[in-house]
Amino acid sequence: MHLADLSDLNRIMVLVNAAKAFMHRHNNFQWDDDYPLKNTFEKDIVNQDLYVYKENGVIASFICVNEDIPPEYLSLKWSTSPNCLVIHRMVTHVDMMGQGLALKMVKFAIEKALASGYKSVWTDTNSKNKGALHLFEKLGFNFVGHIVLRQKKDLFCCYELGL
Repeated sequence: MHLADLSDLNRIMVLVNAAKAFMHRHNNFQWDDDYPLKNTFEKDIVNQDLYVYKENGVIASFICVNEDIPPEYLSLKWSTSPNCLVIHRMVTHVDMMGQGLALKMVKFAIEKALASGYKSVWTDTNSKNKGALHLFEKLGFNFVGHIVLRQKKDLFCCYELGL
């Protein structure tokens, strides 16, 4: 696992576009033509918030983690303090799904949070993203509540893991 750099950006966008198509085939419109955009990932890279995992020199998965708490989160009652690391954008190459890479990425975020002294990890996912919902619950994240993000019709489920 290492920080992404700008030379990774085009390959990241290939993964993002494939992930969007996969999500849409499964009735999950968490990501679309308006989000996330290439400049979103460029900002993540410049801010050193985006981490990539490569297999045989190819990006197999990536995750964005930082302290940015979406304002929509503030409407919920979290049981842990806002001294948290937040998981934002995460993708596994569609050809490598089912190999435990998403699990590896979230465990990386948890380890990073622990090593940096955070009290919790917060995240959200679309209520139709069955894989992510299962993953967070499997790892012991607690459901906090639903929010609306980016005027999407489907609610987003928020989760936290106290450390």
